Amino acid sequence: PDNRCGLAEICFLLQEAGLKALGADGLFFFSSLDTDHDLYLSPEEFKPIAEKLTGVAPPPEFEEEIPHDPNGETLTLHAKMQPLLLESMTKSKDGFLGVSHSSLSGLRSWKRPAVPSSTFYASQFKVFLPPSGKSALGDTWWIIPSELNIFTGYLPNNRYHPPTPRGKEVLIHSLLSMFHPRPFVKSRFAPQGAVACIRAASDFYYDLVFRIHAEFQLNDVPGFPFWFTPGQIAGNIILSKDASH
Repeated sequence: PDNRCGLAEICFLLQEAGLKALGADGLFFFSSLDTDHDLYLSPEEFKPIAEKLTGVAPPPEFEEEIPHDPNGETLTLHAKMQPLLLESMTKSKDGFLGVSHSSLSGLRSWKRPAVPSSTFYASQFKVFLPPSGKSALGDTWWIIPSELNIFTGYLPNNRYHPPTPRGKEVLIHSLLSMFHPRPFVKSRFAPQGAVACIRAASDFYYDLVFRIHAEFQLNDVPGFPFWFTPGQIAGNIILSKDASH
């Protein structure tokens, strides 16, 4: 307990010093870039500033998709959902804020999963496994890192179809597509991305919990965009350490 109190006091003093040196706006700016909250900007964290100043941004890096063993284990997932209960809507049954009734059409018509069942290779779930250096209970890591910072701001609202998923986004996009055909793996605003944590481990298996911040576009043209943004998409997966089972 004494150590925890000491660390909390040090963090408070450092925050106070930062506020005094940088001001409220400066400290907010610094904190938005200091993604690991170690009060130090690494070269990786400094990249958004360099890209903004130079106007040169490197192309995004995507992991190559791993070919799947046609003889490997497969599993079939089933999607279930409870549609909107219209009687639970007390203020928006007939549109809201001047938006017409038709803007709710995508929400009203979303009655069942888009893909009730789908078969996957077990090896596809390798995207959930921890990276090297992360093997202890409680270790956390990014599956899909957030790309938002003080420079990027929010992503635009006026979109209907998600960008093509790449790398680790592919599996998560496939899973979310079982519920609706237009999932956006990266939400428009923070918190964005997907994280995982080791909840338990044995010699051969990990029990992993994950949390995804994604959203769905329920309307298609010519209707106005209508976003469904869950607070979080959370779950757990028990996976062999080689992702074969």
